[in-house]
Amino acid sequence: MNHASNYLSLRGTFNQDKENLLNQIAQAERNHGLLRPEAWRAL
Repeated sequence: MNHASNYLSLRGTFNQDKENLLNQIAQAERNHGLLRPEAWRAL
């Protein structure tokens, strides 16, 4: 899941870490400061 082009850096196994991953996504939706800046996404 974690890739340089992703806005949000996530790490985990969906089946094991589903609740934590979804919480991280929800937090990023509320706080866009958690997202990777556009300039950092360029490959």
